[in-house]
Amino acid sequence: MKAEAKKIAKLKEMVAVVFEMRKNGVLSQQVLEATTPVLEANIEFSTFWNYRREALLQLMTDASQEEKVILLNGELKVKPRSFSTLTC
Repeated sequence: MKAEAKKIAKLKEMVAVVFEMRKNGVLSQQVLEATTPVLEANIEFSTFWNYRREALLQLMTDASQEEKVILLNGELKVKPRSFSTLTC
């Protein structure tokens, strides 16, 4: 029971960090890294998927063609639900 409470507390902390990042307009690789553990715990967290998409779109804007391929391949291998990123 204590382990479960610690896990929940950690997830709440990570959620708060991500919402703070979004509030501050962060759209970087950090967003992908920060949202991953929360989405692994709750794949239906649509707000985080939307934020990831925003960050990916920004990263894609700033990336070369080769970097885009690497970024998308990595994203799709780890999180197949990210198929919407292919519409970039």
